[in-house]
Amino acid sequence: MSKTARQAKIRELIKNNNVNNQESLVKLLNDCGFEATQATVSRDIKDLELVKTSYTDENGNKFFRYVYYDKNNSVDILNDGKRLAILKEMMISAEAVNNFIVVKSESGMANSVAAYLDDFPFNDKLGTIAGDDTVLIIMRSTDSAKALESQLKELL
Repeated sequence: MSKTARQAKIRELIKNNNVNNQESLVKLLNDCGFEATQATVSRDIKDLELVKTSYTDENGNKFFRYVYYDKNNSVDILNDGKRLAILKEMMISAEAVNNFIVVKSESGMANSVAAYLDDFPFNDKLGTIAGDDTVLIIMRSTDSAKALESQLKELL
């Protein structure tokens, strides 16, 4: 089967299943008749720009396992309840200093937080840099940093 068909199946699988890791995704693909290896799935995840994040069940219970969530399914994070809930779960704090904002996250979640914040609708944001549990947001001005800090703190 083609790469396009496999990647379409991956999107369907992550939408309908809680995929914990690449090995689980390989098994699901193989069960659906797609021959795939972990290396192939890894490349597909990168091509599809999938985000790995912590999982919360429908009752609000947080689990320290991971699922893939397709960040390209929505344009405006503020109007996407699932993505906004995931961002709220991963963020611990936000503090503006001059034209920078330091966002603390759960351990290992900074890259996912940065990916979500890149989609956050705020014009004066120049970019984000992520470590393991810290994201640095670079803003055009101190005023815009304070304004975004306020928005982020409302999410906490």
